[in-house]
Parts: sequence; structure tokens; C-alpha cells
Amino acid sequence: MTEISEIEKRLEALEMHSAHQDNVIEELNDIAVKQWAEITALTERLSFLRGKIQELEAGSDGAPDEDATPPHY
Repeated sequence: MTEISEIEKRLEALEMHSAHQDNVIEELNDIAVKQWAEITALTERLSFLRGKIQELEAGSDGAPDEDATPPHY
């Protein structure tokens, strides 16, 4: 085998390896983008639910509502 063909084989192997790594990086980036969108949505939902809980806690003074149905009904 000549030295040039050996270099060509090594270069081809490096190119294939580089292409594979590019694909993996792109896949990982797509996953990271999806996860970030999900984290953002969950953070917004958590803020909304915290606000609702605070509203409910602020509206409740511990005394039963006169119009509320008793728990045994």
C-alpha cells in the first residue's frame, strides 16, 4: 500500500467521524431546544398555579362559608 492511499483512507475515516459527530451534535441541540421549551412552559404553569394557591389562601380566613355545602352532602 502506498503512503498516499494510506493518507486517503485516514482522511476518509476522519471525514466520516466528523460527519457522525455533526449529526450527534445536531440531535443533542434539538433535544436541548425541546427541553428548554418544556422547562419554560412548566415554569409558566408553576407560576400560574402558585398565583391561584395564593388567591385561594388569601380568600380563606378559616371560617366556613354560610353558602357552602357541608362536607357530608
